[in-house]
Amino acid sequence: MLQSVPKLEMLTLEVSMAESSSDQPQEPCAFSQLAHLKHLSLCDYAWVPHIDAAVASRLESLAVDALEGPNKQYDLSKLPAAFAKMATLKSLQLSATAGEACFSPKECRLLLDAAPPFLETLTLHRVEPSEDMSVTVTCTFANGLLACVRLEDQLGFQGATQAQLGAFWARALLPSRKLGPRLPRLILDMILVVDGGEGEVPDAGAAEVLLARCSEVQLGSLNVDAGASVEAVERAARLYGLPARISHHALSVGGVYLRQGDAPPLGASGLKLPSIPLPPAPLPLRPAAVVERVVERLAAAAGTSSEAFNSCVLLRGTYVRELLAHPTARRIWVGGLAWVTNAASNGQGTVEAFWTLPSVGAVVLQCGRGPTGQAVAEVAAEKARGCQVVAEMDPAAAAGLIEALTTGPSVEYSVDRVLQALWDGAEEGGPGPATGSREGELARLRWLLETWEGLRGIMTKMHIAPGA
Repeated sequence: MLQSVPKLEMLTLEVSMAESSSDQPQEPCAFSQLAHLKHLSLCDYAWVPHIDAAVASRLESLAVDALEGPNKQYDLSKLPAAFAKMATLKSLQLSATAGEACFSPKECRLLLDAAPPFLETLTLHRVEPSEDMSVTVTCTFANGLLACVRLEDQLGFQGATQAQLGAFWARALLPSRKLGPRLPRLILDMILVVDGGEGEVPDAGAAEVLLARCSEVQLGSLNVDAGASVEAVERAARLYGLPARISHHALSVGGVYLRQGDAPPLGASGLKLPSIPLPPAPLPLRPAAVVERVVERLAAAAGTSSEAFNSCVLLRGTYVRELLAHPTARRIWVGGLAWVTNAASNGQGTVEAFWTLPSVGAVVLQCGRGPTGQAVAEVAAEKARGCQVVAEMDPAAAAGLIEALTTGPSVEYSVDRVLQALWDGAEEGGPGPATGSREGELARLRWLLETWEGLRGIMTKMHIAPGA
């Protein structure tokens, strides 16, 4: 059939190489009839070594998407010799084989080193830089050497620690002969997780070696995980540069955007300290003042709801303040309120957790998302106003001591919004205006980290066991 279209320039072949050895010599020969073929897409790696040499020498793009193909364990070591024939190849796209397989760091290096001399772009889909994480690696070349490496997390929610990334750099990138003395750009469209275990994974220091060779590093997101110190986060930011967004494992849902829009990172990365003294870090706003603004936002949104956030109930008043002074009584009261609310909701939803905010005399119930969560919040607010679970108090008197407001945004989202307004300078009390310098922005980042640390000391979230 291919002989009938000898001037064909683009071909997508969605059939696998025949398993019978008697068929293999015939099928590759079909490509030799296509003297004008420039763009080829295949679904089976077994085709690649058998592409006619003359055809290979004219190809400008090659894509192999084996996600739906039958060959799960193809030996990739056969590919470099085939790629060496593709002298005019400009674009190469490769996907990991079918099933749950991913390119390992070793395979990533193999394919990177096999890039033809005039290749402009190499894209590897489903690369595994760390366990249970899959990214797309896109490399661009200039004069046969890497000009830009980009890691993009397609799911975008798990992330990798510095040590895990360091292990990937050590196995996939640093040993590659395509990495020159300098790497102009490294783009990480993913989450860098800073935890309390840095240094425990081998090759953690490889990041320092690689990033010292980078002229520019762009980090998409950084997550402050449990156990991470302010100093550990600062070190990560000094190494990888100021991220576009930063979030806190316990106090954020969307995080705070440190760089708006497409603003580039400030300065180069690396651990080398500046020769001039660092500007003093702005003093963090009193944590209690931040919580006050959080509660103000919750109260201002009373009666609203959103599919994207948990519906909540803001509880304030003299009786709530008394409960906050007695932790055991508070847990019993909130547990009882959750129980009667869940019973009244006929199993359609539950009170999932509650926040205690003693500095402002408030408790916030978290009741789930969507219409169900809103309905549970309304029931909880009604029960709280009546104080029907406090048998020893007169309900009429109790109702005057408790203010219960249903509200749409969650506590974590409200914390994000308050800190974003302070960071941007939209509200007073923040770290001051953007400095335009890397060290100045790192000082502002320390303000944010210390503010989070302060909030952790006066805001507590407790989950309510199902059926409570």
